[in-house]
Amino acid sequence: MQFHAISPGISCIWPNLIQIRKNRFHSPNKTQPQTNTQYMKTLIQKLSAALVAAVALTATTASAQLIYIDFGGGGNQMTSPDTLGNTWNNFTETTPALNGTLSLITSGNASSGITLTYTDAHSGANSSGTTAANTSVAAFNSTNSNKLGMDSIFVETANPAFKFTLSGLNTGKTYTFTMFASRTGVSNNRNSSYTFAGLANTTVELQAANNTSNVVTTGALAPTAGGNIDFTLGLGTGNDSGFAYIGGMQINVVPEPATWALLAGGLSVLVAVRRRNNR
Repeated sequence: MQFHAISPGISCIWPNLIQIRKNRFHSPNKTQPQTNTQYMKTLIQKLSAALVAAVALTATTASAQLIYIDFGGGGNQMTSPDTLGNTWNNFTETTPALNGTLSLITSGNASSGITLTYTDAHSGANSSGTTAANTSVAAFNSTNSNKLGMDSIFVETANPAFKFTLSGLNTGKTYTFTMFASRTGVSNNRNSSYTFAGLANTTVELQAANNTSNVVTTGALAPTAGGNIDFTLGLGTGNDSGFAYIGGMQINVVPEPATWALLAGGLSVLVAVRRRNNR
């Protein structure tokens, strides 16, 4: 069985509760026990402040776990920080080498603890993408940098799969993946499929032909018991060109359901205590 550290948001509550308990039998002048009314008032005040701090800290921790990967040619790598202040991971046609690894960093330039291992070769890089990307993901857009939209990693009929494995994922969390790809100046079908194999398998598809605005996002995916998710780029449904692409990926770490459930439970208890105290 694998155990995980208590969320920072949750852990900040406990010192407050311990201090409240220590003060239970001591009034401010240290000579008389607190009355029930005084005790309940102190409990509500301290617990309210602790829960607010816990929610804020949990949200901050979750938002820090946003990871960006740029796939494409070495000449068009995303620079870090970008215009929006994001740090990027760059996967080029030569780096890493097959069976090599990338230690992924977050958009805030911190270690994510996640390693990308390149396991099955792509066909190369293409630089005929859009220079006017305008998607729902601000970091992908040309107003941030036109480098991400311009190029991509691709596969073709003769070499139909590009694969890598993400390891070091937290089995107590889930992950969503958002992809963008563009190949301009074409008239045929360049539908690209993205398959993720973790605790369960899922495939989403994106039409890269002349794409300037569309992205595709998975649902929340859980890693295997070993903390892995495998990725495969392949030819999508109806693809008659023999080419498929990936230009950018956003990985979003979804907070543990248990963390939010515990916070919600604490808030429910606080509301109940307030109502009881006001009767």
